[in-house]
Amino acid sequence: AAHHTSAKGLLHNHVVEELQDMYPSMPPTAVEQVYFASFADDPYVLGSWTSGKVGSSSTDFEIFVPKTGRLFFAGEHTCRLMYGTVQAAVVSGARAAQQVIRPGGPPLSELSTWPLFDDTLSSLCDELVPSNRQEVCSDSCDKVWQRLAYQVPSYFQNWSGIPRATKTWWEGLGWTEHCWLGHGRPPPSSRKQWKKLNFQEQKYASCVGYGKDLWNALREDTADLVICRSGSQHFRLPWDCLRSEMKKDWMELGLTRSMLDEGVPSPLTDTSFGDLNPVQQSAALRIGYREWLW
Repeated sequence: AAHHTSAKGLLHNHVVEELQDMYPSMPPTAVEQVYFASFADDPYVLGSWTSGKVGSSSTDFEIFVPKTGRLFFAGEHTCRLMYGTVQAAVVSGARAAQQVIRPGGPPLSELSTWPLFDDTLSSLCDELVPSNRQEVCSDSCDKVWQRLAYQVPSYFQNWSGIPRATKTWWEGLGWTEHCWLGHGRPPPSSRKQWKKLNFQEQKYASCVGYGKDLWNALREDTADLVICRSGSQHFRLPWDCLRSEMKKDWMELGLTRSMLDEGVPSPLTDTSFGDLNPVQQSAALRIGYREWLW
């Protein structure tokens, strides 16, 4: 019992620390209680998420379209364009709420200020973003990401291709192959400001190429990577929603439908940009890659 109480206390302190990083003015007493649930141990989930079998397509999701006015479906597995994500679970819940109330009343957006009751958001599971919507891209594209490619080139390498010494430095920052591949949460060091890194963490960060300014700038703008390298929609849509010419670009780089949707890298990943043939280089540029990023 004592161990259990101690573990809950450590978890509470960790949650408070992370929240105060995001909201510096938040007092520690604002977090009254912390509840921990293991997604992997839940007998109804077991850490799983939706993944289409070979030969499936986005039309398979039509099984979740309401057949009557009394039965509606929600959950990430019902979200055609974002399945397998937390966002899909939330947006599909808002969609189901809209469907329940619409037959006899006004849209939920008129009844609540909760952003996800907005019609344009609760429809994201089934409708593509309007082509005329303006993407707002941070000015960090040139200031951060281009510097990162030159100063910390290993950031863009496959884990297996990182030199042993460099990999040791990344491991010192808490990275493992599992989280490097996107299969686990990034280490706590990646969310800290430079001044909150301990001496060893600052040393390892410097060894891989970071400086204080680049580290702090990257921490604020990590989410901009895809937008920075993708003026097109290649990175933002699943295979079934790509235009034929966009699919052709990916195929020139050796990717198929299942590889793109499952996040499997191109077989050309270890080929330098200069060694790609002219057709492959053109496809890579249209997708949003540049030589320094490739």
